[in-house]
Amino acid sequence: MMRSETASTHPRMGCVTWAKRYTSYMKILRALRPAFAVAILATNAFAWSGRVHMDINRAAALNVPDEMAAWRDYAKLLGLESIRPDLWKGADETEGPRHYLDAERYRPLAITNLPAVRARVRALTGSDAVENGLLPWIIIEVENRLAQAMAGNDWEEAARYAAALGHYVGDAHQPLHLTEHYDGSRDPNGKGIHMRWEEEMPFFYWKETLIRPGPAEYVKDPWSAVLKQLDQAHGYYRELYAADKEAREASDEQTDSPDYYRAIWKRTQKIFVGQVSDAVTDLSSLWYTAWIRAGRPPIPTPPKHVSDQSIWVEKPKQVINESSFPIVVICGAAGLLVVLLILLSRRL
Repeated sequence: MMRSETASTHPRMGCVTWAKRYTSYMKILRALRPAFAVAILATNAFAWSGRVHMDINRAAALNVPDEMAAWRDYAKLLGLESIRPDLWKGADETEGPRHYLDAERYRPLAITNLPAVRARVRALTGSDAVENGLLPWIIIEVENRLAQAMAGNDWEEAARYAAALGHYVGDAHQPLHLTEHYDGSRDPNGKGIHMRWEEEMPFFYWKETLIRPGPAEYVKDPWSAVLKQLDQAHGYYRELYAADKEAREASDEQTDSPDYYRAIWKRTQKIFVGQVSDAVTDLSSLWYTAWIRAGRPPIPTPPKHVSDQSIWVEKPKQVINESSFPIVVICGAAGLLVVLLILLSRRL
């Protein structure tokens, strides 16, 4: 845990060094925000910072039970690949809703009463708009694909699905991913809390050693478990707004100041660390569950790298090059001739 009552207590930095780094970082953020506002803010497509996503995946891989110990060797790969789903948004406009759930837009249903079959949503709520968010259904879909890949001994695909599952599970534990009020309450001065809380605050205060996961366990009912996770995270968003208001008051509305981040971290540290730790526990449990469902197959050494293509894009079918077609035909005919000769010799 970072101690930050004064600038000099910042780890590995003196007061001057921290101030310079802080100023440089804020200048970069301000320069980039206009571009992000168009591409990300309007679609509610935020995520934990890339660093936190990486930490969640790495820690979850190390948190699996001993009988799945070979999976721990995937920690580095799964950490590096954890940010892919955010990168897919640039080429796939349908990716955004997979990262959130606007719970209020599914009323009168509570989160814990959402149907496992999404086709039933319209009948129960009057709307099945994709823009309302798809997160719980996406988690279950990817967990199923992971189990299938493991059962089929396709470990490159398994790594891709596992990394993506980690990203979506991480998002499911971010309270501001689960409400239509994802970037502030009715108070106009509260706008921007999403980026401040999940990206800027952890830049100064977060470190992986704060994670305290529980043991991974087999999940008998993944759908109910996922809904429970989302419901718990959703319950924190109003507390984040209250903390943001207090921090703004303590800093004279200077939301890019050390005073603001010191105040909001002090008020929400327990939530932040707790949600990240729960994400690690729940992710490792889902990976473990997928492996058991796959029949506990032997886990090989991890691939050195995996495709960066979205898991939602179908693999192109193999097409035989026209120039190689005669060779394929000749080889096929030769093989058939060999089989016929063997059968003929057996008769003789």
